[in-house]
Amino acid sequence: MSARVQVVHGYGQGEGPGAPPEELELPSQVWFLWPLFLARPTADPEHGALLRHNKAEQVYEVLAPRDMNASEELLFLDLRLTDASALCFRGVWLTAKHRAQLKLPLPSWAKGALPMMQKYGCTLNAALNLIVPLARDVDPAFLSCMRLAVLDAERLAKLERRGWLEHWPRTTPLDQAQEQQAAQLAVDLLQKALERLTQSSSELRQRFGSDSVVQRPCVRVREAETMVVVSLLKSMQELALLSSNEYLFEALRDEQRRHLNA
Repeated sequence: MSARVQVVHGYGQGEGPGAPPEELELPSQVWFLWPLFLARPTADPEHGALLRHNKAEQVYEVLAPRDMNASEELLFLDLRLTDASALCFRGVWLTAKHRAQLKLPLPSWAKGALPMMQKYGCTLNAALNLIVPLARDVDPAFLSCMRLAVLDAERLAKLERRGWLEHWPRTTPLDQAQEQQAAQLAVDLLQKALERLTQSSSELRQRFGSDSVVQRPCVRVREAETMVVVSLLKSMQELALLSSNEYLFEALRDEQRRHLNA
């Protein structure tokens, strides 16, 4: 089906760092046209409808992910969906599948990797900028961005030419030392993020401790963001431990390579 879409404003929720994913087939100047005001958003591509610009007809087509029945609810794909954006733009909080936007300043020694990291959507204004879900496994985009951060520009260019990044956001470990460095960088960044969240959560409790969650839903969002960071931090600490052992690292690399080529 197709539908004409009304422009709300140029700084809508659909606008995010970097260009729109190619599969959305949206020119960059209409990135903000996602009609999140018409339907509930989802971050799952299997359930969310897409917008596509039909140049011949001069309309924006809404493409459902499957055949739909009459009166069935249509969700719109929002890859920038987080607990915070759901509260700010929809006035609700997510009860499951929590997602948090991580904005983590990178160390100065990682500047050489910034152009490649920006190219693959890792950074914004020289800081790591990713949306990470609460999941049992490490988010592949986050891990791959950490692997990029510990490499210099020359080596990254060679690896890109050799096809190391062709399955992005999934990559494989290069060597034990590099994987240890990437894992340790992630641990350091996440620990600092957790400290900031803990401090702000303490301030929220002191200021609004007597209020209910319904009165202060931002408390629920902060709890979700903390869960995401803690889960990711534990996973990266485990990776750092595995990478410190030669045999465990080799087993991990072989397993990831098999999974990538499956």
